[in-house]
Parts: sequence; C-alpha cells; structure tokens
Amino acid sequence: MYIKDSEYEMKINNKRIVFTDRIKTIIEFNNLVIVLLLDKQYKPNNVVAYNNNGDKVWEINDILMIKKPSGFDEIEKKTDAILSAYCITGILYDIDIENKKIVSSVFLG
Repeated sequence: MYIKDSEYEMKINNKRIVFTDRIKTIIEFNNLVIVLLLDKQYKPNNVVAYNNNGDKVWEINDILMIKKPSGFDEIEKKTDAILSAYCITGILYDIDIENKKIVSSVFLG
C-alpha cells in the first residue's frame, strides 16, 4: 500500500506525499497508514494518518485535543485497531484509530 521513497517522501497507492520533516516510522493498519515525523526538533502534530487514497485523515491532536500539544518520539501498533503513541512529556497514549478516541493514557515519568 505504501512505499517510502526517501527520508522525506512516500507514496500511498501512487499518490506522492512530501513532508518537511523526516519520516521516522510508518505503520500500516487495515485502512490507514500512520506516519511519525521527526527531525531535529519535536513539533506538535507529528503523528499523521492517511487513508488508502493517500488523503490526510487526521493529525494526532485532532484526537487528543491538548491545549498546548507536544511532539511524539515513538509510535507502535498495539493491535489492529490501537496505536500506542509516546509523547515527549512522558505520557503514553493508546488510541483507537478508527473511532479517533483515547483508550488509555499513562504517565511513564
């Protein structure tokens, strides 16, 4: 479904997507491709979801709705429906990617 062309580019079903930040991680789910963007600085909303057509569906703060969003440094596929996202503030969020809801959040310290 996706091809990583370079550190800053990928294709989803032949739709080319170019980022200003480096692609650190790409995780494929049934209907979504989740991308973690990370360059020299942490930026808010650096976790982005795309559908099978390569259209942006959401950025992580669309779900978290944090007043002062922070960047994320790791993401993992926990289940076929749950994304684990590690915030630089020490909080681990488990997110239901289909329903766009927080399943759990834990302060890791």
